[in-house]
Amino acid sequence: MKQAPRIALIVLAIVVAIATIVAMVGRRHHESNNASVRHSSMRDVSAPLRSTTLSSDADEAGEAESETDAPARRGITPRGSAEIEQTTHGSRPPARLVASFDGLGIGFAGPQGTVNLRNPSDNTLAVGRDHIVQIVNTRMAVFTKKGKQFDTTGKVLYGAVETRNVFKDFGGPCEARNNGDAVVRYDQLADRWLIVMPIFSRVPKRADDATPGKDGEPARSSVRGQAGQPGVAHPLLQPRPLPLDSQALLPPVVARPPNSNRPPADSGSYAMCYAVSTSPDPMGAYYRYEFVRPLFPDYPRPAVWPDGYYVPSSTGDEVIQKHACVVDRAKMLKGEDATEQCVIIDGVNFLNNADLDGMQLPPKGAPNIMMATGGTQLKKVLEDDGIYV
Repeated sequence: MKQAPRIALIVLAIVVAIATIVAMVGRRHHESNNASVRHSSMRDVSAPLRSTTLSSDADEAGEAESETDAPARRGITPRGSAEIEQTTHGSRPPARLVASFDGLGIGFAGPQGTVNLRNPSDNTLAVGRDHIVQIVNTRMAVFTKKGKQFDTTGKVLYGAVETRNVFKDFGGPCEARNNGDAVVRYDQLADRWLIVMPIFSRVPKRADDATPGKDGEPARSSVRGQAGQPGVAHPLLQPRPLPLDSQALLPPVVARPPNSNRPPADSGSYAMCYAVSTSPDPMGAYYRYEFVRPLFPDYPRPAVWPDGYYVPSSTGDEVIQKHACVVDRAKMLKGEDATEQCVIIDGVNFLNNADLDGMQLPPKGAPNIMMATGGTQLKKVLEDDGIYV
């Protein structure tokens, strides 16, 4: 009987601790319930990627390298990091290099010609069962991976082509505008490829365009987009080899204009383009989706989770506002009508969602974990010792 008061005190202490944590989180960011459920504005299934090509004379939006005055860029260690910074090598052996090859970069040569890419590279690479897919800002390529299908790693099978090549004959801005910041992921659970490409310039205004949301607003559902999709895959042109020096034919990667997140009032929405392969072959056909984004969809960072593809993004270089979005993975893997649900979070640093590596699943129904380091970079608040989950 003497243990009862002690147990009660322990339970009370745990309850108080949990309440304190909840209160701290509530003070930092009030609870957001503004989930926006959006139907795809366009979707279809493509012809095999290996049979597609696009010319390089269309609109392109990339990024130019810029300097910042962040302390880390200037070689200054912010206060608080010295206690946790590793300054000596570990005692365990380093990771073993399995394979190395030249990817997209200066002097790259592939079936579609050569390309010399600029900084920032915005490099993204995914490794599948038999292939390696790389995207560098506005160009993509497919390489072999040594295994059952190929005897070597790093042989170029496809590329360099514009990233929008995967949206050939899809229509709309995903086909017309070759944007930077595109990302590729390999869904190991389904043995499929995911390509996500943002549209940085506003599309023509539609009568049913949604207005931008705000942190804390109630849920809103976007209007349904183009009807009658997915359509039947159309036979596309065989990619033609480009001249040995194709760089002269490619439009330059231009800097994002000032206040690009504040376009004229009479312009339409932005968009996020998704392509999910219909097979393990990254050069085969893709299910393609376009989702309307009323706010600027900068720096997408896709993550694979059993219940969805999570894609956090920023709304612009001058707005401390982030999007946390998820699309219906199960339906997209089958090319069915899918939705994109988003919440808006103000005053935080870049968001990153947990991404699965390997075949061991989290517990059934486990929520995806989203993290952000402390501070708000764009407001030059850089010294923070927290990692927020």
